[in-house]
Amino acid sequence: PRMDITGFTWHHALSPLLSDRVLKKEIQGHKYLVQNYFNGSYSSGYWPAECAFSERIIQTLSEEGFDWVVVANSHLSRTLSDYPLSFGTSGCNINPPNLADRVTTNGTNWWNGQIDGRGGTFAAPYCYQAHKAKYVNPETGTEYKITVVPMADLLSYRDGFSEQGTNTIDTNIAPFENPSKPSLVLLAHDGDNAWGGGASYYQNAVPNFSNAAALQGYSPTTVQQFLNDYPVPDSDLVKVEDGAWFNAENDWGSPQFINWLWPMYTNDFEFDSNGWTEDARNWAVLTAAENFVIMAEDLEGATNINNIVNPSAVSSNAELAWHFLLPGYTSGYMYYGKSLDMEIKQTIAANNAVFYANQVISSNSGTDNTPPSVFIPQRYPYNPGEIGFGPTYGYQQHLNSADFTVWTFAFDVNGIANAELKYRLDNDGINPLTNNDNETYAGGSSVGDWQSITMIERIFPTGNITSDPEIDFFVLPDYISNEYYAEIQGVSEKLVDYYVEITDNNGNVTRSKIQHVWVGENLNVNPTISFAPESNYSSTPLDVTIEATDNTDPNPTIYYTIDGTDPTLASPTAVSSTVINITETTTFKAFAEDVDGNTSDIVSKTYFIGDVDGFVVYFKPPTSWTSSPKIYWWNAEPSGALTDASWPGENMTESCNGWFSYTFNGVSSTNLIFNNGSGLQTADLTVSGESYYEWDSMSWVSNPGISQPCLTISPSGNTFANGSQVDVTLEATDTTFPNPTIYYTTDGTNPTLGSASSISTITLNLTATTTVKAFAQNSNGDSSDIQTEIYTFEDLNTITVYFKPPTSWAAPPKVYWWNPEPSNSWPSASWPGENMTLHDSEWYKYTFTSIDAINVIFNNGSGGVGTNQTEDLYADSDLWYEWGTGTLSTNVAENNNHFKIYPNPVIQKLKIDSSTDFTNYKLFDSTGKLIKEGKIINSEIDVTILNKGVYLLHLSGYNISPRTVKLVK
Repeated sequence: PRMDITGFTWHHALSPLLSDRVLKKEIQGHKYLVQNYFNGSYSSGYWPAECAFSERIIQTLSEEGFDWVVVANSHLSRTLSDYPLSFGTSGCNINPPNLADRVTTNGTNWWNGQIDGRGGTFAAPYCYQAHKAKYVNPETGTEYKITVVPMADLLSYRDGFSEQGTNTIDTNIAPFENPSKPSLVLLAHDGDNAWGGGASYYQNAVPNFSNAAALQGYSPTTVQQFLNDYPVPDSDLVKVEDGAWFNAENDWGSPQFINWLWPMYTNDFEFDSNGWTEDARNWAVLTAAENFVIMAEDLEGATNINNIVNPSAVSSNAELAWHFLLPGYTSGYMYYGKSLDMEIKQTIAANNAVFYANQVISSNSGTDNTPPSVFIPQRYPYNPGEIGFGPTYGYQQHLNSADFTVWTFAFDVNGIANAELKYRLDNDGINPLTNNDNETYAGGSSVGDWQSITMIERIFPTGNITSDPEIDFFVLPDYISNEYYAEIQGVSEKLVDYYVEITDNNGNVTRSKIQHVWVGENLNVNPTISFAPESNYSSTPLDVTIEATDNTDPNPTIYYTIDGTDPTLASPTAVSSTVINITETTTFKAFAEDVDGNTSDIVSKTYFIGDVDGFVVYFKPPTSWTSSPKIYWWNAEPSGALTDASWPGENMTESCNGWFSYTFNGVSSTNLIFNNGSGLQTADLTVSGESYYEWDSMSWVSNPGISQPCLTISPSGNTFANGSQVDVTLEATDTTFPNPTIYYTTDGTNPTLGSASSISTITLNLTATTTVKAFAQNSNGDSSDIQTEIYTFEDLNTITVYFKPPTSWAAPPKVYWWNPEPSNSWPSASWPGENMTLHDSEWYKYTFTSIDAINVIFNNGSGGVGTNQTEDLYADSDLWYEWGTGTLSTNVAENNNHFKIYPNPVIQKLKIDSSTDFTNYKLFDSTGKLIKEGKIINSEIDVTILNKGVYLLHLSGYNISPRTVKLVK
């Protein structure tokens, strides 16, 4: 062919960062468009967006019918044994190649260059010849091979900026030609960048270059024709390093695709487990939504790509979910980052997709055969134990630690039970292309056994926790994946295979594809210190073992203290290990020294005996937060003293000057996160005593200036039901002059020193409308301001909520509630709530008395939104909710009004046939944007001006319940 419309992703998605299921849908969507709108057969070649390639996608490409794929030839050159590493724009401007990708072949004939800071080093003819690459399915051991066609990375970028002659080819490529295996100089670049997409390029530069090449004896051709003329034998196997072309600014062809996934690292170039980047956050959002969509497809069965690309009335909910999800993978949203509203595109796509997926999931309650969705695991540093370089290092060479962290995002609709990092060591440090032991879970004689490390789970923030003013998350995701990470330590000069294994609460398992890394010399030759037992709490006296180990010295010396001071060479000693009995809470500190004088860091551990006091922690949220902040905690010490909180945690208690407090009893330290319960949160924090954390500075602060004495009145004034009692607690504290006096009135007058009083605290039992006014004074004569709270008692409503569960649920369903209005008007519930009572043969009900509004969740006693429980619901009047349908405006079990809209899909006029007299309408697109509104005339709505797509039609009228339905144009 003179022109070949190659395979591509439907939404310019970055292939190596997609799961197999997503990549297949992206390819199938593009194939459908080409075949139906270009009236042609589909190419057997694949051009990956940004020329981003990984051998991990070969199986998917093969299954989708591709025979060849274009790769950037820089990722061939970087695998060669004699690659001449030279840092800078004309050589290596990113991380050096990892030795796990090295082959035994030499390039020999090297040349280099750059333009606009983009460049590299290339070998001829190797980097200009088509080869074969393979991927081995780790489960089955099946090999999948594909022809890799190298595009000339540097020559292509130059061609995009100015007309090129043949000089570079004449000098650096042609002299080293192998006639039995010809070279192909393939030029490829973004047609819309620089000059390469203009008319003069195609009308002038291309013919001029082609003619000049022909005059030099070169043969202009197309990729497919070249491969037809010179087929590549299966034996010509090569390794292709991960990465895109080097066009992308600040990526330069990084094997970790950093311009689409900026890594999370500290100033010391170590993995930052509390890190956050907008790209990482958006992959976390997409990973969560993907699991909903895949589960919906698994439940519905096969989907039709036609109904995904062009949704219509016959499109299933799973097909609609795919339709809305896939645009979120557009790589430009990550590439352009904080420009415009690029950083919420993924969230909009995900939320819309989950809406449709949940309709499938909710109608198939109790069925879950879908394993967790797992983002392709990342590692940091990329070259453990070797040199790091490039934009993440400020273009300075840095010797990385040999210890490295593997991290990922994972999500399951029904929750994740376990996350493990699996790794094994290669026996000889070589992964030859002729042997697949490293590529399969089963392994073989050339690799060791798998070792497991439990991964640490981190609740990944949904909000802009860096307070970056360029980011505006004005839409937040309904769901987001959590981060999982684990560190591999102590490996030195070894080839390591690794993958992650994630198990959901139903036992479904996902194992990621096997990846490889060469770990350089581990320069940490110091001994290590450990303590036993692991649990650091005992109600009775305890034997504590301190042990030192070393790679070369079997008997390192331990120096230790048991009074909390740092040990020195003059401290008590032991050889290799020692056992010490303690009868009271004791802080051990120890370090070890080996025979060569190498010393470990000082390691500290506190063992608690008997009672532990606890402490109070304070948090000052931004003034924009309209409700009490929440505190989430985990891994409290002593071990087992406090169960990990359920996200988002517990409400904090209001203090003074905008501060809120929470008391930890029987706890010496804990990890925690302050948050608002709806997406905004701090980083992971650790606290071990009275502390103050401020949102505005995102830091711990000392002497925060809380007014002394501090008076609080709880609960705040509100409206309560007649006949109820509200216990109002007044409490005064002072850190300098303890036990201040509270002066108060209950008749609306301002209190004085002659008013009723109490030391530190008093509880008032109110049953009628009351105005409470109070101030506190300490023994130094310092007084707080007068505080006023009004408690109003009146007759309140009765709300009954009705629920129709799926037939698969065991009767009766449960209702869980929270945030009653007014506060304290209804007792709090413990999950999963209370049993509902039968209303009729299908419906159940629960009644709340003396209340204005309340939040509820209907459930069957097990967790899992969309499978075992509804979403969060709000009721300020009687509520009817049917599983699989949603909130109903009337009791459809008792009032089955007639309603129909047709035709749907519609072209021009939409007709409404309803027993309800709707008079007004509003049309919204899939993002919630209002597109059109008006009056309904003769039961018709003119939708001629609408573009094709899915819309929401909202119908309303005077003194009638509104109705919202889905409409397809």
